[in-house]
Amino acid sequence: MHVSQQDNHDITCFLELPSKDWVQDCHWQFYGVTSNAAVMMLVCSVCARELGNQESKMTTIALNDIPNPHLLVPPTPHSAHTLFSNMLLEPMGTHRDKVAICVQCLSSLQSKKNCYPPWFSLANNLWIGEVPWQLKTLTFPEQLLIALLYPWVYVFKLFPK
Repeated sequence: MHVSQQDNHDITCFLELPSKDWVQDCHWQFYGVTSNAAVMMLVCSVCARELGNQESKMTTIALNDIPNPHLLVPPTPHSAHTLFSNMLLEPMGTHRDKVAICVQCLSSLQSKKNCYPPWFSLANNLWIGEVPWQLKTLTFPEQLLIALLYPWVYVFKLFPK
């Protein structure tokens, strides 16, 4: 078997045990990507999307500093709306006077030529209200049975006998 000049693998250390420093470094990397901070989910207060801390670019700003707040006023008020300074925001993304906003919603609100609410915002007639307790406590098979559409993919590996 011929090994090319471009292949930089050292075959003399094949099946050697890794050093303790390398193993410890691998452990620390694993702990870093599986820590509570790494897998924490954040909620955008404008669109109520739940995004992972690693995958999202959430910005936390003061409630009074939200650009174009008039775009987040609901067109038709409802008695069950949770309003913050007349803006329809998700309470899970709002903490005292600070709000978490995803990049898409923030860029839409900051746009000078935009006179419409962000596309996926609750104020864009996408507010559906509180999920009833009966639906929150459904098991996974029960959710599948009542769902009209289920946009997630799950892979279940079954081992043969």
